[in-house]
Amino acid sequence: MRLLSKTPIVSVLIRSFCRLVSVAGFILTTTISASTGVAAGEPVSLSIMMAEIPPLVMKIDGKPKGVLNDLGLELIKRTTPSPFLKFDQNPEVFPWARAYRNLKAGPGKIMLQMVRLPEREDLFSWGWPLMNLEFSFATIKEPAVDSIEQALTHKLVGVYQNSRLELYLRKNGFGDTNLLPVMSSKQNFNLLRYGRIDSWFSLRDEARWLASTAEPAEQLIIGSPILQSKIWMVASKDVPGSVLSILNQAMVEILSDGTYQNIRRKYGLAPQK
Repeated sequence: MRLLSKTPIVSVLIRSFCRLVSVAGFILTTTISASTGVAAGEPVSLSIMMAEIPPLVMKIDGKPKGVLNDLGLELIKRTTPSPFLKFDQNPEVFPWARAYRNLKAGPGKIMLQMVRLPEREDLFSWGWPLMNLEFSFATIKEPAVDSIEQALTHKLVGVYQNSRLELYLRKNGFGDTNLLPVMSSKQNFNLLRYGRIDSWFSLRDEARWLASTAEPAEQLIIGSPILQSKIWMVASKDVPGSVLSILNQAMVEILSDGTYQNIRRKYGLAPQK
């Protein structure tokens, strides 16, 4: 008796089924690739860059730490492994000007701390908004500086170089004679601490963090909020929109499932909606 699998009609059916599976697989792969904008088997290489703004981004013992660093690590964890994207390494810290320049140049660059401005709108692909920031003038002595008009009476004001804050001050009456842009927050804090500048325009949480962790600790006078900004996750223009959508979805989950608030508490920051 002949085995059923060797009959001509069964052989034809098996070959037809195999062809059908092969075609279905091709269609599925093509559909996925088209929907993501990424060629099958070629995941987009990404890297996260940050600029040092404690306690959002800082280096401790030479290693990146901070709220945004931990958000970046969680983003990598939740989006990999993936057939559509891969992260080459953990988040890296650069001076702001260099990080900004690298983001514009690409390829595959991600930042988690960009204020959305009209002049930046077409330079990057904009992802999900992350958090609200408040900026104030910090001083060593009373009185607190609660307005631009008060700060303009100071001989010299420190600010982060090439930042949104420097642009803001220059648009509101400051110039080269009374503004000192420097490359790091710690440098600004030390200039203020030792009397080289009269006030420092900074992120409120940043000023508190640096003052409380200094040796010895410093008591800063922090004025009322002068500027409020939202920071966004952004990508270099070459990153496909579908890949950015994957990152957005993961970030929404991180911000809404309690992970973000736990990270803030880890660094001594109050919860933020």
